[in-house]
Amino acid sequence: MGKIRTRLENNKLFFDFKYKGIRCREYSALTNTPANKKRLQKVMETIEAEITLGMFDYAKYFPNSSNAKKIENSISFTSQLKTPFFKDFAAQWMAEMKIEWRETHYKTNQGILDKYLLPKFGKKEVCAITKSEIMEFRASLAV
Repeated sequence: MGKIRTRLENNKLFFDFKYKGIRCREYSALTNTPANKKRLQKVMETIEAEITLGMFDYAKYFPNSSNAKKIENSISFTSQLKTPFFKDFAAQWMAEMKIEWRETHYKTNQGILDKYLLPKFGKKEVCAITKSEIMEFRASLAV
């Protein structure tokens, strides 16, 4: 969860949050006043919502940031990685786990895969499945 903090040297506000596993600190020119803090807190809430939904564009909020370049490079690197499709990964995992599980447990897990997980995620690469998709899927099961 991100925070709005104050730099002690100059009493200026800054954003402090994590994105893609990288701690990000982005400084503002605003002094620490209740109105400015409230203003930045609203922006922070929007940023967190976009991160959760997988729609956050770092460069849109902080265009001149060195973190924007670092994060852009990390995203382009991970997009070049090839990971197996979920259905292939699940099949391999099930085969590896079969020896450890009782037959009834194996059948239960295979049923869950066949009924719920493979129709939703089977044709996607494992690295392409986002947290927001998982949360949305989980919420759909609760209904």
